[in-house]
Amino acid sequence: MKNPFKRKSLPDDASGPVFENGEALAPDPMAAGEMRKKRRKRILAVVLIAAAALIAASALYKKSQPKLKSITTGKINYGNLTKTISADGTVESKNVSVVADSTGSVIQSVDVALNNTVNKGTRLCTLVDAQTGQVRAVTAPISGTITHVAAVKGNPTSGELFTIQNTGNLQIRMQIDQSDISSVSTGQAVTITADGTGGRRYTGVVSSVAPTSTDLATGNADTGAALSSDTTALTSSGSASVSSGAAAPTFNATVDISHPTDGLKIGMKTSQEITVETRQNVTTVPIDAVTKDAKGQYEIFVVKHHKDAPDTVKAVTVETGLQNDTVIQITGKNLTAGDKVALNPASLHDGQQVKE
Repeated sequence: MKNPFKRKSLPDDASGPVFENGEALAPDPMAAGEMRKKRRKRILAVVLIAAAALIAASALYKKSQPKLKSITTGKINYGNLTKTISADGTVESKNVSVVADSTGSVIQSVDVALNNTVNKGTRLCTLVDAQTGQVRAVTAPISGTITHVAAVKGNPTSGELFTIQNTGNLQIRMQIDQSDISSVSTGQAVTITADGTGGRRYTGVVSSVAPTSTDLATGNADTGAALSSDTTALTSSGSASVSSGAAAPTFNATVDISHPTDGLKIGMKTSQEITVETRQNVTTVPIDAVTKDAKGQYEIFVVKHHKDAPDTVKAVTVETGLQNDTVIQITGKNLTAGDKVALNPASLHDGQQVKE
């Protein structure tokens, strides 16, 4: 007699009910669970194999690709090039008169005060001669504004009494560095700015250049100091400016300000840009694009684009010319305005593959 309680196991790949003696047997939960576990293991194995293959393929692809040098770029430009020199300055009057007396006369009265406006001939003070008792008036030699008062009633005179300046006739007194003075001459255009004028820009021209330094002019030169301003042509990757020794002397230069001068006041500190040279229709690149090759010749690296390959750089020998703080004039073969050039290219070589 058959045991009615005997359990029939399902095959691993069973997908439907199992029959015995024409009757469907109830599914075995334990067998079904084992099947699901095996199926998940097979799927996981396939996924892991596929992922490993993908990682290997990616690593192989990266290994096969060339290593590209990262660069920053500028452009070749064609146009006008202006060189300027920067200088600090101070607003002063072109018409200044110092009124003085050293006779020892007693100041009987002071008739003007600081910032008073006076006309030529206006009485400034009266003096009494200490020996004769004679009274005399001291008058303004020019029209202008009283900018300094040294006279004190009852004191004897011993030098300066008043300073008068014409506030409507202004100029700038600049201090030019020794390294720049040879480039500055009368008639050059100047752009002027000053704090407290709302960013307004004034214009003028260089009207005079002192033949001696300010130290020599004031008798303060230190003849024992070693003064030096050794300067080399500037390209950031090929050479650099070098200065050594004590502070270099400065030279005074004056600027006639074009009218109007509204907003400028005597004593204001100013900044100037002096246009020392302009060249028309020249080729320029950023200063940082120029370097030197092994032979000491200047060169730039022009970026070349390729349709189905990485960019490369081509070394081009150039000659340099006028330069300002940001760009430098170059001449050479096959220079095209708008082409990109590598900046700080000292570590590059001709034909090297690069990326921006």
